[in-house]
Amino acid sequence: QGSVPQPGLEFNARRRADKEWIEVLAESLRGHVVVCGAGRVGFRVTRELRKLGHEVVVVEKRADAPFAQTLRDEGVAVLIDDIRAPGSLARVNIAHASAIVCATDDDLSNINAGLDARKQNPGVRVVMRLFDDDLVSRVRDNFDAEAHSTSALAAPAFALAALDPRIEHSFRVGSQLLVVSRFVAGAALAQLDLSALRDRF
Repeated sequence: QGSVPQPGLEFNARRRADKEWIEVLAESLRGHVVVCGAGRVGFRVTRELRKLGHEVVVVEKRADAPFAQTLRDEGVAVLIDDIRAPGSLARVNIAHASAIVCATDDDLSNINAGLDARKQNPGVRVVMRLFDDDLVSRVRDNFDAEAHSTSALAAPAFALAALDPRIEHSFRVGSQLLVVSRFVAGAALAQLDLSALRDRF
């Protein structure tokens, strides 16, 4: 019978995130994204990646993680495993993944997962969520990885939302803060093209 599940067992294996089934599934993937952590951040990142048309495999340590079952119900392969355990990244075929997003709530686990992924796939893009702001710049400089502090990302959005209800989103590019705002154009403004709006306001 080999390592491939029998057809009659495939659905049940999928529902319980069977390691063997996920390993077989991941083996066929190329250019997929591995997301570590099925908490709020990992869940949202996975959904965004799927909206963009990417195949995603999620690795989550806890079987009772808040969004693990929701992701499974949406057709995402969720491997219940400790990302630091030997063989965990190999099970999700990190060797052929295009990127890994380390989004657990443990900075050390995220750094270890990123480094292990880079060992197995030197070309993989590594993106890390870190709580310690001091680690962010060190990781970027020393490991050639994208590191983001969720609190730092959220701070401008909270501050600007308190100042102007029209601001829907904000983000930094280097030292420059960019803001996305919604403006409703009345009859007078509707007659102007974008160049005229820019020049006048």
